[in-house]
Amino acid sequence: MALHNILIVDDEYYICEGLHKKLVQLNHPCIGEILTCLSGEEAISVCKTYKPHIIFTDIKMSGINGIELIHALRETLHPVQFIVLSGYDDFEYAQSAINNGVCQYLLKPIDEFELYEIVDKLTKEIHLEQQKAEKEIELRKTLRNSRYFLLNYLFNRAQYGILDFELFEISKKAAA
Repeated sequence: MALHNILIVDDEYYICEGLHKKLVQLNHPCIGEILTCLSGEEAISVCKTYKPHIIFTDIKMSGINGIELIHALRETLHPVQFIVLSGYDDFEYAQSAINNGVCQYLLKPIDEFELYEIVDKLTKEIHLEQQKAEKEIELRKTLRNSRYFLLNYLFNRAQYGILDFELFEISKKAAA
């Protein structure tokens, strides 16, 4: 499986560094580069050039909060999985996160076993999503080639009078 980049966004330096250290210590075979940002604004700027597959974000930060960050990055990064970190065991925060497509809502401090399980699950999901996208591209390419060969075949048959020209036009429209 490919390596997946991770971004950690939290306005508390020690949370960023602690989570970074835990992720490195997991020694998960699918973890690639891990970056940290101390604000939502910094994360948006970093993601102009860095393309993480998994983003851990604090839900409550000054400036752009976690939910706003998710909204800002969801459309520009794909595939990406968001995990919300919070020091608050508050149903409203969790509900807001889930409604915004977050795959996990974790309370601080984060358990290392749970962290490994989540990273493992998400890297597998991302890998499957990437495989699905590659298959779709291949199918589109095959379909495009099939249209070309079908039109060429029908054109040749029509050219030699083997095929009714009206049938050729109908087939041409169907292939478009």
